[in-house]
Amino acid sequence: MRTPPLVKLASIVFLACSMSACGSPDDVQLCYLAAYHGNVRIGHSVHSRAVFGDRVVTTHRSVLSVRRAGREIDCRSDYQYTETADGQPVSFRAFETKNGRSTRRVIGHITGGQLNARVMIDDEWRNRTLPWPKDALLPEGLRLLRRREGLAEGTSYEAVVFDARAIRAVRSQVTVGAAIPVDMLTAVAEVTPLAVAPDRRGGAESVEYVDAEFDTVKSVSPRLGSQFVYVACDRAVALRPIDPIEQAELDAMPSPVALTSAQRAATLTYILRPTRAKLSLPADNTQTVSPGADGLLEVTVTRAGEPPPGELPYAGEDPALLAALAPDAHVRSDDPRVVEPAQRAVGGAKDARRAVERLERYVFRHVNRGEHYPGCGTAVEVVENRCGDCTEHAVLLAAMCRAVGIPAQVVTGLAYTDGPDGVGEFASHAWVRVWVADQWLHVDSTARCVDAGYIMLAVGDESVEGFPSSMDYLGQFDIVQVITPDAVNGPADAPPEP
Repeated sequence: MRTPPLVKLASIVFLACSMSACGSPDDVQLCYLAAYHGNVRIGHSVHSRAVFGDRVVTTHRSVLSVRRAGREIDCRSDYQYTETADGQPVSFRAFETKNGRSTRRVIGHITGGQLNARVMIDDEWRNRTLPWPKDALLPEGLRLLRRREGLAEGTSYEAVVFDARAIRAVRSQVTVGAAIPVDMLTAVAEVTPLAVAPDRRGGAESVEYVDAEFDTVKSVSPRLGSQFVYVACDRAVALRPIDPIEQAELDAMPSPVALTSAQRAATLTYILRPTRAKLSLPADNTQTVSPGADGLLEVTVTRAGEPPPGELPYAGEDPALLAALAPDAHVRSDDPRVVEPAQRAVGGAKDARRAVERLERYVFRHVNRGEHYPGCGTAVEVVENRCGDCTEHAVLLAAMCRAVGIPAQVVTGLAYTDGPDGVGEFASHAWVRVWVADQWLHVDSTARCVDAGYIMLAVGDESVEGFPSSMDYLGQFDIVQVITPDAVNGPADAPPEP
């Protein structure tokens, strides 16, 4: 049977802004999708495609609801893309809000192979000009590529899709599967699965199901051992009231064993079973990664001892470390509102190790951990608003370290925590690593201690567009075993003094 999500309309209020700019559309299609995490409905999305002469305007609008520490968070996104009829990119916009507060605003125009982008940061528009990525496609271009490649089982091709939010292109390998019947909530439809495997670290393989018109009617992305699913349906089903899911259910995974603080103070080896072929994790002097038997991965984490004092500021010429000193859109280490408190906090410290200790203590005291920041705040916003969770702690601490001449990077990964009923779990977390005395020192201003219970999954690549997220990795592997020192046992350590 033909699935019902795409509906032709004579007119549509949903595209009022586009119509006012381009006139009345020649053709409009509208698709409602319900959003699920596992079996729990968490929101909806509305996709539209309108043809205005030789222009095609595609719009994706989504609403997701979660609870965070008992507080409901309303997450909305509004993406609009304009392309020529043959799929050439013209412009785009990406707006995101949480509880009505803008968390991301990007506007881009593509002319002569150049992307002229404007990004809203700290309530200020900033301009960027960069080459348009080779072969990068927006939605209409991707739709036309799929039509050219067809739906024959076994067909494989490369697609380079531009991510408007992150201002970067993602290269993926697409493989066409055999047509199968799929549950579409109110009916079963014959659709064709397209397996999409991104060629980037942390990119999980997803599956998109398309109908005979090459329209996506269902998408499935793995996360946390479960799935994020969007499925096409009628308007009434998509807009039904929902019961928001607690965010803690989205960003933690179980530990195979409970770990004492004494065990975490030593060296731990984690045996990971990847659920996708390409699982690449970072390594440094505190974490080693090596292949194990049967496709498993061995990750050994050592709680680093106190390093030597280290020079302050860094005076070397290593390109990677110099990059870790440079400001970016989130880690605003050159802004006086960050530089001045960083210099005050460091005071008369003469070495990098002592400076890091003072900055970690400053951030711990400055940021109100009970107040959650909507979205990912910049260092300036965290200084001024004094609220946030681990991400804001990490962004501010990294910015302040850079401001005084200490190379610093935001790290995202997993941190062990005692779960309910004594069952341990690894929660998504963010912290900072700093370069002190020719080695990386990991610091966490939320917990004041980084031990072997921290697994590093990704490291910031010095730009907001590449800001890593451990959420990208969760669901891509299972922790099947933790090897602990047999002789290490003992009571929990006392928390550090504030």
